[in-house]
Amino acid sequence: MKKAHVLLGLLLVGTTTLAAPQSYAPNVVKPILDDQQQKALTYFTTFADPASGLAHEGNNRGDGLFITVGGSGFGVMALICGVERGWITRSDAALQLQKAVKFLGKAKRVEGVWPHWLNTNGTARSFGSEQVIAGDLVETSFMMAGLLAAREYFDGSNAVEKEIRDSTNSFWNTINWQFYTRGENVLYWAYDEGRPSAGNARWVLPTVGWNEGLITYLMALAAPSANAISKSVYTQGWLSNGAMYRKTRLQYGYPYTLGGTDKGGPLFLSQYSFLGLDPRYVKDTSAYYWEQQLAHVMVNRHYCLYEASAANKYDSLSWGLSACYGVPGGVGTAASYLAREPDNDDGVIAPTAAVSSMPYTPFYSLQVLLNLANQGANMQGSYGFVDSYSPKDGKKTANNLAIDQGPMVVMIENYRSGLIWNLLMKAPEIQSGLALADLNKTELPTGFSQAMVNTKTKVYDMVRHPDRGNYELPYYVQKTGTVLFVLKNTQGAEVRRFFSTAAQVGYNICTFSSDCNMELVGQQLMVEMFADEGIYTLPIMLR
Repeated sequence: MKKAHVLLGLLLVGTTTLAAPQSYAPNVVKPILDDQQQKALTYFTTFADPASGLAHEGNNRGDGLFITVGGSGFGVMALICGVERGWITRSDAALQLQKAVKFLGKAKRVEGVWPHWLNTNGTARSFGSEQVIAGDLVETSFMMAGLLAAREYFDGSNAVEKEIRDSTNSFWNTINWQFYTRGENVLYWAYDEGRPSAGNARWVLPTVGWNEGLITYLMALAAPSANAISKSVYTQGWLSNGAMYRKTRLQYGYPYTLGGTDKGGPLFLSQYSFLGLDPRYVKDTSAYYWEQQLAHVMVNRHYCLYEASAANKYDSLSWGLSACYGVPGGVGTAASYLAREPDNDDGVIAPTAAVSSMPYTPFYSLQVLLNLANQGANMQGSYGFVDSYSPKDGKKTANNLAIDQGPMVVMIENYRSGLIWNLLMKAPEIQSGLALADLNKTELPTGFSQAMVNTKTKVYDMVRHPDRGNYELPYYVQKTGTVLFVLKNTQGAEVRRFFSTAAQVGYNICTFSSDCNMELVGQQLMVEMFADEGIYTLPIMLR
């Protein structure tokens, strides 16, 4: 991202300054983010499998402890965040990852692809009495995303970090993505050794979009030629199902292009591939993935606040539907693990849904995170927030899942620093996959392409960045030049004029000085941006 920071030398109107809302002040928010990231990180450190260094599927499971491949990939990313934040030393994290790659190199694989679950001895773990997912392509792609990010991060010359890189490259070169097409123009999700071999019985689910598997297709395109898929597998696999998947429509006024359900499905669909893929730079001629992700979150939140049953007691502090455990004593599905979504809602909230959406909806996600944190031990499990709770009756599960704890660590960090996005997007394999899928078309119209106005309140809510302390408004320009910003109140009177610097083609960030804007907090305002291409407006509210 090319950043022309516009540090606002503001013309102040009046001298009265109101105190910032204490709940969203950076000095309050930052330690809470630190605390919750660090607690969730311990799922992948103190609770890691001692033999492999990988992540257990869940804690408090009645069927024992075993390893999740995809969740461990999220855990690799979480370890990197922990090193960067100083919660684990670089050497300790590298040693844990060295142990992990040694284990993975000896573990069960089918054409280079790991199982969905692994026993602690490296054999495939069954799903019940019949299913043995011995080769899970999607889970393997999550693991490889974590390892590729680690390869970019652990770039030291010592033997431990070199082994992490060498093992990652070896795994990459031996995964046979082509095998998982079965000769068809689609990737199959998994190979099941527990099923009979007749017909199609060994193969599980064609992986067609829209789901969490975009990273799978990008890696399969970019693989070494003998193992790679053709472009037709991508276009007829991921881009399948006709207009349902490539037609922009509105839901509650929010535009989005992908997905077979009008309300978007569970929020993990917009999180797992994008723990490492930066959606700001994932775009083709039909879909801009940042807009897709943001609209998905806004639709999910809108449903919870305005469409769900009042008996569920959702509100701005309790929203977010995604896959999670049920709650003890829940009735019907509320007692079960379920991919919860607006079309499958039983009153159970997953904290990971809103918290892991923080890069897209910082203010709305912080509302949920701070509410959960303010409830103290009532909403804390052994490794951070509980996996699920029911606002209507206060029931909750203290269980945790790797695939829920990991995204919270990583996506909070992507909001704060972009760390994991920056690492994975540097990997040549990812850049190659994006190019082969024609998803590297990054040009956008001039304006506020990362902002989405709340269709209910008619404003774009902004909160100060917890680490940098200022309001930050991303904008995009197609021409290098001077950009002027003006803030107006609802009466159209100018209250601020921003002395700008030259913006560069691409993304830039307009930075609102925190100290100079506190008297404007809570007011509806209009930002006017004057660029060479025209005048662009955005209604905002500073929180």
